[in-house]
Amino acid sequence: MARMLIRDLLLWLHWYPLRWLAQRLPPSWLHALGRGLGAVVALLARGKAAEFAAAMAAAPALAALPRRRRWVRRAFQNRLCNELEVLVFPRLGPARMAGFVRCDDWSELDAALARGQGAMLLLAHFGANQMAMPALGHAGYRMCQMGASPLVWRERISHRRFSPLEARTLELRWRHECALPVRHIDAFGSLRPAFACLRANQVLGIAIDGAAGSDWAEVDFLGARARFSTGALRIAARTGCAVLPTFLVREPSGVSRLEIGAPLEWGADPADPAALGAAIQDYARLLERRVIAQPCHYLPFLALRRMTALKEGEPPLLLETPSAPPGGLPA
Repeated sequence: MARMLIRDLLLWLHWYPLRWLAQRLPPSWLHALGRGLGAVVALLARGKAAEFAAAMAAAPALAALPRRRRWVRRAFQNRLCNELEVLVFPRLGPARMAGFVRCDDWSELDAALARGQGAMLLLAHFGANQMAMPALGHAGYRMCQMGASPLVWRERISHRRFSPLEARTLELRWRHECALPVRHIDAFGSLRPAFACLRANQVLGIAIDGAAGSDWAEVDFLGARARFSTGALRIAARTGCAVLPTFLVREPSGVSRLEIGAPLEWGADPADPAALGAAIQDYARLLERRVIAQPCHYLPFLALRRMTALKEGEPPLLLETPSAPPGGLPA
C-alpha cells in the first residue's frame, strides 16, 4: 500500500505540477531538468537501477563495456528527458521543433517518396524514438505511426494492480500522443490502414523490436540471439515501399538528432523468408552499433522486455543470454 501511495504521489507530481512547468520551459531548460531529475532518481530508485543493470549484464556485448554504473545513471537521465518531452507533445509546433529534434539530411526520405510507393521508417525503441512523429509531422510530411496505445499496459502487466490515478495518467499520455501531427494505427488491429498509408505515398513509422506480432526472425544482436518481428518487412514486401532505418540519438545539448539512413537492400524476392531474415539482420547490426555506443538509449527498453518476459511470460527479446549476476553493479 505504501509503495502504491508513493507511486501515485510521483505520478501526480509528474502529470500535474511538472507538466504545467514543462510546457512553459525553453527546450534547453527542460532537458537540463530531465538530466538533473534523472540523476536523483538513479540514486533513489535502487530497484529500477538493479533492473537496468541486470538487463545490461544479460546482453554479452553490453556486459563487456566499462563504466556500466555510469551508463545506468545516464539511462535514467535519458528516460526522464523522454518523459518530459511527452508532457509537451500538445504544445509542439514547427517553430519549437528545432529545440527538440534536428535532421541534417532528408534526402533519403524525399527520394523514397519520389518513387510514389510510400516510405517506411524502420524504428526501434532507442532514444527518443517517439520524437520522430512530431519531427516529420511538423516538417510537413504526412505520417502514420503503427504502435500500441499506452492503455494496453493495464492488460499486459498483470502482476500488479493499477491505481485509479495510474489508469488516469495512461489516458493522459495517450491524449498527448494523439495530439501529435500523425495518424495512429493500432499494432494489434487491422493492417489495412498501414497499406492505405503507403498506397497514398505517405510515411509509415513502425518499430521492429516490440512484442507485438506473430512472425519472428532470429538474428545476432548484442552478442546473443534476438527475436525481431518480420511484420514491418512483410508489409514493405507487399507494397514495394522503401524501408529506411531510422534512429534518434540524443546529443549532449538534449536535442535529438534524427538519422534517416539509406534503404535496406533486399534479395530478388523480398517476400522470401531468407531475404526477410537477411534484411532484419542488416537492421539489427545498425541498431547494435548504436546501442553499444550509447547503451543508455536502449537500457530502459531492454529492462522492460526482460521484466515482461520474466513476470508476464511474454516472448523475450534476447534469447540466448548468460545469467545475470545476483545483485551489485560493477563500477
